[in-house]
Amino acid sequence: KHPALAALIAAAQGELLFTSEMARSAVMYSQASELARQAGLIRLAIMSACNAGVALQKLGALDAAASNYDWAVSRARKTAWPVMIAFTLIRLGELLRHLNRLEQSQQVLEEAGKFVGEVIAPLNRDGDEIGAQWEGGAVTMPPGFKAAYQSFWQSGWPALASSTEDGGQGLPTVLEAMLYEMLSAANMGWTMAPGLLHGAYE
Repeated sequence: KHPALAALIAAAQGELLFTSEMARSAVMYSQASELARQAGLIRLAIMSACNAGVALQKLGALDAAASNYDWAVSRARKTAWPVMIAFTLIRLGELLRHLNRLEQSQQVLEEAGKFVGEVIAPLNRDGDEIGAQWEGGAVTMPPGFKAAYQSFWQSGWPALASSTEDGGQGLPTVLEAMLYEMLSAANMGWTMAPGLLHGAYE
């Protein structure tokens, strides 16, 4: 098999096994990450390493989980992709919470600031000057709003302080409050969307 195809298959197997066979899921995700690195699929390699870390953490293999997260964070930083960096740091933050090392959650806030500054804040002007448009019975958001929202949820920010039982990160609520302070200051119009979503969750 070509490494790229094998990586995708292994990642899919890891997902399918996650709820029923956690140990095998961790193995498949680890294999997916290694194969993805060989194939040059950096995003898949990073995400699979994080998913392997989640499975290992649930199995109680905290050192192995930390090793996966550390590699993922390091590699994500090299890509300079805000969404990928945020994704890895949120996973690392969950492990730190589990280990009662909340002081290191400062990393999460630093990446939140970068994400807000680089992705959300630049949309504020178009949000004011163009705004949402109603045409033909449909609403069209200002340029960039949809892509920013997709980046926001794909990197895990909406579930920062949500219960782990509901698929959230279970991090301290104060981190979420600080995140929304940044978002509101940068682009209040855009922030109304995830704000409403979290209100529905509560």
